[in-house]
Amino acid sequence: MKSLPAFCLAFVLVPSVLAVDPPVKAFLGTYCLDCHGEKKQKGDFRVDTLQISATAADAENWQLVLDNLHLGEMPPEDEKQPTAAEVENVTAWIQSELSRAATALKGAGGEVVLRRLNWTEYQHTVADLFDVHGDFTSGFPEDMREHGFDNNGAALMLSAAQMQEYMKAADFVLARAIAPRQRPETKSVTFTLHDLNREAIESSRKNLASRLEKFSSLTPQEQKRTREAEAAAKEAPDSHGYRFPVLENGVLRPPKPTDGPQLDAVMTVQQYFSGEPQTNRHFSIRQPGWYRVKAVAYAQKNDGKPARLKFTAETPYKGLLPKAENVFAFTDDKPREVEASYYLEPGDRITFTMMDGAPHSQGRTYIDQPGPFIAVRSFSMEGPIHDTWPPQGQRTLFGEIDPANPTPDKAAAIAAHLAPKLFRRPVDAATVEKYRALFEKFTQSMTPDEALRGMLAAMLVSPRFLYHEEPPQEPDAFAIASRMSYFLWRSTPDDELMKAAADGSLLDAAKRRAQAERMMADARTGRFLRDFTGQWLRVREVGVMKANADLYPEYDAELEAAMRGETEHFIAELFQRDLPVAQLIDSDWTMLNERLARHYGIDGVSGPDFRRVSLDKSKTVRGGLLTQASIHAITSNGTVTSPVARGTWLLEKFLGTPAPPPPPDVPPIEPDIRGATTIKEQLSKHRETAACASCHKKIDPLGFALENFDVIGGWRENYRALVESKPGARAKLSDGKPVQPADEWAGVGRFATFQEFRELVKKRDHLVIENVTHQLATFALGRAPGFAEREPLKAIATTARGNQHGLRTLVLDLISSPVFTNP
Repeated sequence: MKSLPAFCLAFVLVPSVLAVDPPVKAFLGTYCLDCHGEKKQKGDFRVDTLQISATAADAENWQLVLDNLHLGEMPPEDEKQPTAAEVENVTAWIQSELSRAATALKGAGGEVVLRRLNWTEYQHTVADLFDVHGDFTSGFPEDMREHGFDNNGAALMLSAAQMQEYMKAADFVLARAIAPRQRPETKSVTFTLHDLNREAIESSRKNLASRLEKFSSLTPQEQKRTREAEAAAKEAPDSHGYRFPVLENGVLRPPKPTDGPQLDAVMTVQQYFSGEPQTNRHFSIRQPGWYRVKAVAYAQKNDGKPARLKFTAETPYKGLLPKAENVFAFTDDKPREVEASYYLEPGDRITFTMMDGAPHSQGRTYIDQPGPFIAVRSFSMEGPIHDTWPPQGQRTLFGEIDPANPTPDKAAAIAAHLAPKLFRRPVDAATVEKYRALFEKFTQSMTPDEALRGMLAAMLVSPRFLYHEEPPQEPDAFAIASRMSYFLWRSTPDDELMKAAADGSLLDAAKRRAQAERMMADARTGRFLRDFTGQWLRVREVGVMKANADLYPEYDAELEAAMRGETEHFIAELFQRDLPVAQLIDSDWTMLNERLARHYGIDGVSGPDFRRVSLDKSKTVRGGLLTQASIHAITSNGTVTSPVARGTWLLEKFLGTPAPPPPPDVPPIEPDIRGATTIKEQLSKHRETAACASCHKKIDPLGFALENFDVIGGWRENYRALVESKPGARAKLSDGKPVQPADEWAGVGRFATFQEFRELVKKRDHLVIENVTHQLATFALGRAPGFAEREPLKAIATTARGNQHGLRTLVLDLISSPVFTNP
């Protein structure tokens, strides 16, 4: 449906209705027909020629009418305004018409389209079915977003080129899932930093010996100096050759070749990458699989503050991001074992990094460092680890069937076992027979083993595996099972959910709710929380626009990760504790680690782990989503904040009342890093343009309300500026003009500060709760809710608001509602 100007949307009323409702007729005649009647049609829109219809499209227009009247955006502020009583009469009539239309259109959900598994769903499905991980989706194109999410069927196309990538992925999955005849040996190795020291010492000796041989033609005096250097290296190696001092009786000393495991070596911050301990020097990964990595360590010279040790799983090639990272904090001198498990491929390695302390500098030994240090007793690594044999992938593919020497009957039995798992519903005999015939066809040009693998690959690229199978009419228990699992787990249903589908219990709202509660206790729910949060609030875009290093020198990768982490953990905490949804607006707590707490100026938080922190509201403005740095980072360009971007985000993502897109020919605002003008002064030009004024009056005030938060979410009273003390001199940071957050939220009220604005938002909390409900439904259904579904969704939100329901209950109410089972 083509969007209309805000002031037009309240006029979708019809003459036949006016005849039976005089107040509505009078309202239109007084406030609408002058601009949208026979003589004048602003926006090419007339109200006197509309005809009534019971279609969803007309009903959508009525809903937009109601929204704009409630928001006070109709009529335009420079036109004659109706009284509150007049607006109430008209909105009550419109609401009754909407209820009538909802009843007439009951059962007509949103547009039903064939919906493919997106990239995330496909990866999780393969991992949960086969325990196969890797870069088998690296050739997949990026999933496009529709209505804010990348699982929307309208955007999930499938090209011939992408089908080729699915065929490659199927081959990869089968190669990893089909187990070898013999169970691979699980190897284990333990090493210490002394081992690395000895390797470095031996390497230095060989290098010096090579130099002696190479420079045999040196003068006697030069040869003497070289031998003296070699002898000195054996007794007191320099910081370049041997990086890990030894802790002996509480005193650091240089390592010796004879140091044994009874002495713990000490890690400090490494300036050179080559100085970090790595597993590949002691453990060569030759098979893909799960590996367990451990360290026994403790803190030294840390003054009670955490000393952090990072494990990084990586492929050692430039330009590749780490596969995974874990950070462990040590706070005292008691040895403690920490561990992490990683799925690794041949050539991968684990690198251990000390994260705290001063970097080493030339001319200073590590022993002179002030601390903190981490004393390491040992590192260990084992794998590949197989908790069961045959492994999960083999059992998923074949069950108890021995795939050796396959025959047509055996191939059919394997297809009958595998197909319900892949297709997420029972299959009939005709389906099994189809795959038997395919196996027989393949044997005409392949060996039986190759033919079986070809049949399995065909099943893995079947539309019944790659697409959500959702009947277009009657509710289907197996489709509901898939909808629940891909909503809450982002992956395929488990056996218990499939049993509930088979016996039809998922068609019962109470039993469906009970299954959802069971699923929410599973760790896989974390996938839903991260994915939904990342897309709804756009926090997965944090870091796309890096902060200008000159203006924001404190910005680094650790702060960037903490920004994203706060919002992800905040939504997870709301969900797990079932806290009222209104706490999205304001809360007396948030989720912080030490890095972000320091950024916010909040004391008493130490260590890298996020935890719930109570806020003293008399000392900090923090609390709720609108104060979180992630939101301010994604609505800035890295140099300056953007009230337009922030206002648009508030309207679309937070309040659920999006503004229309801007005209295509509006030039962007160039950032003024000198601080000569404020963003409010620059935006005034847009407000003076007739084509822009109506939208900017709606968007800008909400953005200005957040102007006290800078590009990286820090609180400011003045803008930052780069000022040259004299022409040609290096620009230095300086305070620019004062921030001016004051403005008026049309139809709601004026505000002078962010805090006053937040109080206004609290008065419109129903918009926030209704929007969260709508966003959850869009994500769960894989499509935008249809008009007939808006009333039941609004009822869910109204109940949540009235009873102060939490986010968890809101999700359960959605799953147990008829909306969730609509096609």
